[in-house]
Amino acid sequence: MARWTRIRALALTAALALALTACGGDDEGDGGVQSNEDGSVFALDVGTESFDAAATALLKGDKPKGKPRPQEFVNAFAQDYPEPEGDGVSVTADGAKPPAWYPASPQTRIVRVGLRTRDLPKGGRTAASLTFVVDVSTSMGDGGKLDAVKTALHGLIDQLKDGDSMAVVAFDKRAKALRSMTPVKNGRELLHAAVDKLKSGEETDLEKGLATGYVEARSGYTDDATNRLVLISDDLSATGVTDASPMMKTIAEEAAGGISLVGVGIGVDSDPLLESMADAGGGFTLYVKDADAKEAERVFAERLPTSLAVQGRDTKVRVTFDKSTVTSFRAIGFEPRLAEADDFRDDSADGGELPPGHSVTALYEVTLKDGASGPVGKVYARWLSSVDGGTEEAVANLKTEDLDRDWAQAPAPLRVDLLAASLALVLGGDAPGDVWLPPMTEEGEGLAAATKDEAVEKLVALLKAAK
Repeated sequence: MARWTRIRALALTAALALALTACGGDDEGDGGVQSNEDGSVFALDVGTESFDAAATALLKGDKPKGKPRPQEFVNAFAQDYPEPEGDGVSVTADGAKPPAWYPASPQTRIVRVGLRTRDLPKGGRTAASLTFVVDVSTSMGDGGKLDAVKTALHGLIDQLKDGDSMAVVAFDKRAKALRSMTPVKNGRELLHAAVDKLKSGEETDLEKGLATGYVEARSGYTDDATNRLVLISDDLSATGVTDASPMMKTIAEEAAGGISLVGVGIGVDSDPLLESMADAGGGFTLYVKDADAKEAERVFAERLPTSLAVQGRDTKVRVTFDKSTVTSFRAIGFEPRLAEADDFRDDSADGGELPPGHSVTALYEVTLKDGASGPVGKVYARWLSSVDGGTEEAVANLKTEDLDRDWAQAPAPLRVDLLAASLALVLGGDAPGDVWLPPMTEEGEGLAAATKDEAVEKLVALLKAAK
């Protein structure tokens, strides 16, 4: 495993998408981007929504909807990356020769690039400034969806720290701030009262809701806090908004200005528009699939708070491959999230937020030159320090000797990562399931027995269900 070192850098402004830069062009291979040219940049996806939706469908005996995203399948599994020395980010690069079931030349290697933040310190997280923008259109009144949201918000208000602040906006065809940004310490009852005012109404005007939400979020913006807009809806597909909407530009601009967007889908297991908005806003998406009040409360109580503490703020990653040893590479995943080549050093470009104890992984298929020996590439991570506002960097060097082991000797998490990504390729029609799935299932069963990991056991069940 390649070791990493830390480098102090100059201060830079905050930005909120996670970029992965690599030597390569934009010619697409199956399930990724393949090239031997310089300049490809990828926005790194930190979500698991695609995996969650596919798992739900497969275990019900259904075919997953939409195009699976390999990176979100990989993100669903635990890694073995070391903690950083401080409050920033560690960088890991390793790999191995591919398994027999994976079609590749003798010069091919599977490369894993990983980032990890430290676990939450004893002192806890920094303060949060949260603006909840709640869809109260007619459909939200069906099936107990709005009631589930209200129950979850009441629970969250009781859980938030005294140093946090919260605002509540409701929208149907109109938008109204039910409570402007209010400190939790002396305002819990006021916030509870605002949540009680949420009632379903008429059709949805998403743009009005977001515009009002951003006004409240911006007016209540708090320096040295996690500022976040949380959009809650049951279905945005009927709103008329598309990925090309000017609203997406606004979301990205607000993210660059310090307000990220998190989407919460109620009563659905997938909402492509909500996910696109969260991507543009440097955030992520959560789902309460059955509009169950207890499940909604669990999601709001467990998953939202863990994302409020940020260790790797404004994090960017750049990966370069050495032309003297590498002929080409293919990034497995990330193809929908291309970014500009100069983003890594551009202080105004979007970066990303990594919560404590989180890891993010990128997989590559790399082709080495015959007889290659020596440096293969470098991985650079750059982030905003939570201590003094300066930036720091970590660098991991990758050599041919880091990639020469056989697949059976590769770390178990790397092997699981490739199985997960390959399942996404099969489900998306980018790999032959009749050929890949039997040996993949066999390998998965061996890993499940060796690791005793429930997540790997679930992966095996999904591999079997996909046959």
